[in-house]
Amino acid sequence: GKYKDALSAVNEGLTKGGVKDVADADIVKGMALVGLKQTRAALMAFQAAGKNPKAKVVAGLWDLYARTSK
Repeated sequence: GKYKDALSAVNEGLTKGGVKDVADADIVKGMALVGLKQTRAALMAFQAAGKNPKAKVVAGLWDLYARTSK
């Protein structure tokens, strides 16, 4: 499915290197993991993204969504 494809693409980009904005990649990774119902891994991705001040608010909102959606 699309979530699996997105997760694979993000992981591949992070592994290869050259990703311009790692925080954005972590947010997309977390979003895909939420879609795959892998909440714990998604929260870890959002936490990593939140270390970047530019991404902190968006990562925090996704973290809240992941924690509260069932």
